Amino acid sequence: MFRLRKKDAAAAGLDIRKQTRRLYLFSFASCLRLTDAVWVALLVGRGYSLWQVGLAEAIYHLVGLAAEIPSGMAADLLGRRRTLALFGVLGAASALCMAFSRDFAGVCLAMALSALAGSFISGTQEAILYDSLVVAGRTDDYLMVGARCGQLESLAAALGNLASLLADLLGFMGFYLADACVS
Repeated sequence: MFRLRKKDAAAAGLDIRKQTRRLYLFSFASCLRLTDAVWVALLVGRGYSLWQVGLAEAIYHLVGLAAEIPSGMAADLLGRRRTLALFGVLGAASALCMAFSRDFAGVCLAMALSALAGSFISGTQEAILYDSLVVAGRTDDYLMVGARCGQLESLAAALGNLASLLADLLGFMGFYLADACVS
C-alpha cells in the first residue's frame, strides 16, 4: 500500500484531524440513545402486551437482517457520508414515529425504521474512517482511532442508559423526542 505525503492529503482536500474529530463526535452521538435501556418498559407502559413487544422486536431484527447487504451496497453507491446522513434521518424518523404512533402498526413501522438506520451505519463508519486514513497516508492509526471511536460509543451508550433514571421527568414522548433530536 502506498503512503501519501501530507501535501498530497491536503491536495485531496482532507484535513485528517478535522475528519477524525467529526468521526469521534459522530461515534458519540450515534450511540447516545436514551430509549435503548427502557424501550420495552415504555411500550408496556403504553399498554402493549409482551407478545406485541416481542413481535415488534422480531420485526426489528428481520428488517435489520434483510437490509444489511443492501445497505452496504448503498454506502458504495451513494457514498459513505450520505449513508451516514441517511442513518441520522432514519433514526430521527423512527423516534418521531414511535413518539407519535397511536397504534401497534406505528410501533412496528418505527422499529423497522430503527433497524434500517442501524443497517445503514453498520460498517459504513469504519469504512469512512479507513478511507480517510488511506487518503491521509495514516493507515497505521486505524486501530487507535477505531478504539477511540469505540470508547466514545460505549460512553454514549452508558450515558443513554443513565437517562433511564429520567423516566418520571421525560415520559414516553420526551424520551423519543430527545432521541429524534440527537439523531
